[in-house]
Amino acid sequence: MNYENIGGINIYRPQIHSELIVRERVQRHLYSKYAVGEYDDKPQINEIIQHQFSYYFTELNRLIPLIARSDFLHFLLFQYDQSAEIDSLYKDRALAASEDKRWSEIGPIMRRTIKYLAERSVLLEERNAKSPLNDEALSQGLDFLWICAEETVNLYLLSDQTYMVFPDATALKILPPENLKYFVLDVTNNCQLAEDVRRDTENRERYVGQAVATVIYDIQEHDKAIGAALKNSIGISYLDAFSVLYRLIDSSVPDPDGFPVLNIKKDYAIEILSSASGFPLSAVEKAIEGFTIRKEDMLKEGREVWKPKQEFRAYRRGFFEVDHAGDKHLCFSRNMAKECLIQLNSEIVFKQIPVEWQSASVMKSVEVVSNKAGAWFENIVFDNFKTINIPGLKSQKNGIGIGSERISIPPEVGEIDFIGYSPLEKILVLAECKLVRSGAEPKFFRDDIYDFISSKKSYLTKFNKKYTWIKDNLTAVCRALESAGVCSSAIAPEQIKTVIITHYPSVVQCLIDTHHCVSLAIFMSDCDRVGKWPY
Repeated sequence: MNYENIGGINIYRPQIHSELIVRERVQRHLYSKYAVGEYDDKPQINEIIQHQFSYYFTELNRLIPLIARSDFLHFLLFQYDQSAEIDSLYKDRALAASEDKRWSEIGPIMRRTIKYLAERSVLLEERNAKSPLNDEALSQGLDFLWICAEETVNLYLLSDQTYMVFPDATALKILPPENLKYFVLDVTNNCQLAEDVRRDTENRERYVGQAVATVIYDIQEHDKAIGAALKNSIGISYLDAFSVLYRLIDSSVPDPDGFPVLNIKKDYAIEILSSASGFPLSAVEKAIEGFTIRKEDMLKEGREVWKPKQEFRAYRRGFFEVDHAGDKHLCFSRNMAKECLIQLNSEIVFKQIPVEWQSASVMKSVEVVSNKAGAWFENIVFDNFKTINIPGLKSQKNGIGIGSERISIPPEVGEIDFIGYSPLEKILVLAECKLVRSGAEPKFFRDDIYDFISSKKSYLTKFNKKYTWIKDNLTAVCRALESAGVCSSAIAPEQIKTVIITHYPSVVQCLIDTHHCVSLAIFMSDCDRVGKWPY
């Protein structure tokens, strides 16, 4: 097998010779139906992408039963652990410039691909059988499988991006076969989302706080709202369920004679954890089931790579249940499992919880967590505005100000998340706070686009109403702010500034041009960089 070294860490990559063979075959597939030229019609672009996708997906389905056998799942999980180490260096900007560029190109798709291949491996009927291929054919077959899997993931993302996110800003070029890049998809929208995600990550702790200290990730805070309800549902509290999962992830020991990944008999794990914690066997089992990907569940759900919202995928679940010598085993990568556990905990605030843990009372408690998280984010934004000398008011529902100067907010305008004033710059600031989730899947982007832009009651429509109302009632609003003691000087703005502040960077920032839309960490770093209102 071929390996590439990035940051001192070896990761598997297909050989160039294999890439050339696959490239020649897929080129024939492309040119058999589409001519060299430029395409700007959205349906046709998507049709061409789907045409290419069908080749790779068909080949993937043909190859995986031949290749993904024996210890293939362990190999994949080991590769994920390796990729996690490189990704950590990448986020810390600790890679050499050439390595940084290389990982930005291959890293995200590779990590998604490993998860998808791991899921597909669990689905195989003969997963534990020896491959019928000899060593040479197996090595080349692994290359072909990997290339097809990565392109399957890549093209599904490109298709969704074209159809859902940038339908009017996408152009496709099919170039002659002698060109290295013969299939080029360009997005003309000047969107720097990937770089903004890196900037956000670098500045997040400074302006938002350490992740473990935020309501989004605070397991103990979540437990206060949901713990009792979950104990009634599965037999242990939210905090206890996570302690079970963390203990299993941290205490498991890899097989010294194989890949350094974790593989433990499920019944044995449940017995040991129950004995060590004093929790009932059934409760420990339920906790583990809520974090496990099982073949029968994937079959019922119809696991597909292009359906990222499915429950049984390696997103909020980090254990793979497999049959081995007649027993069920839990197989996992320590890094992947920890990432999935963080995702599981953080997504509680977006009302996502494993189906095995759900009950009416649990879902009602989850609503409390969600509301509390929204209020927490507004408070964080409010506190950050104070640090840049823009004092103001938050969560103004019915009116602004006190006494005779109070002005009522009409019901059709709705709650104002933040309104403040900078006496130094003489600007009135109107801000909207939105607790969006992180992630880079176009189908999740579509949710943000719908909520922010497309729906009849979109956030943007509501924000425009707030801005219009402030502008039309500016004098009265300023007097109301003075009555509330927002600042000691008279409030006499020369401009109104608006901003939609999100918890994480969102694709909507590339699609909204009437107001600046930016994550809190980037907004604050921009303010500090220029020493004044940055936009």
